[in-house]
Amino acid sequence: RSNIYMLVKTFQPAVMHLAAVNLKMSLAEALVASTINSAHSIGRSKTHGSIEKGKVADLLVLDAPK
Repeated sequence: RSNIYMLVKTFQPAVMHLAAVNLKMSLAEALVASTINSAHSIGRSKTHGSIEKGKVADLLVLDAPK
């Protein structure tokens, strides 16, 4: 993976927090802004930015006891 990709993934939670606090965005708005809207802004919304069949994703689903 590229260094830019790793940098974005590392700081995404912090950027979402800043958006929520400084821009008065809800968590849902900050999540959309940092996922599908970001993918759209670089022309990749057809392949990235949301969890859908056929899209690129790094996703881990765990079924763990509570």
